[in-house]
Amino acid sequence: NPPLAASEATGDCHRFVGRPIRGAVAQAALHLTIPAGFSMTLDFSAARLNMIDSQVRPNDVPDVDLQEAMANAPRERFCPAGREFLAYADCEIEYAPGWNLLTPRDMAKLLFAAAPKAGEEALCMAAPYAAMVLSDLGLKVAPKQSPAPAGSTS
Repeated sequence: NPPLAASEATGDCHRFVGRPIRGAVAQAALHLTIPAGFSMTLDFSAARLNMIDSQVRPNDVPDVDLQEAMANAPRERFCPAGREFLAYADCEIEYAPGWNLLTPRDMAKLLFAAAPKAGEEALCMAAPYAAMVLSDLGLKVAPKQSPAPAGSTS
């Protein structure tokens, strides 16, 4: 079977290995954790580009600078240990109890609507991935501390 990194999500229907799964099965997939010691190689750079091509660009986010900043930002850094494989799926990811990363599409649409410009200042509250993207766009970012991802050592 192909690795789970080949996952692609669309709304309520999550596709793993090309097979749509819905409802309780899809919800269970969002709570999977890769066991310690399990080895899986994921190509996060390719997943980032796929995320932009399938979730950002076709959803009315034509800003090439924003797309490039998202391509440079390693979203997997903000996922709990063992759940990095979900980093580029079209789903919210709980990185600490009660704290979720927005879907890539939703975050891109919000940032596109805000029309950030290099040199501006931004306060990012509980938005570590957005802070990284805004910083790459040349903004001076003042992040408000959010909890560390569950299972991380930082």
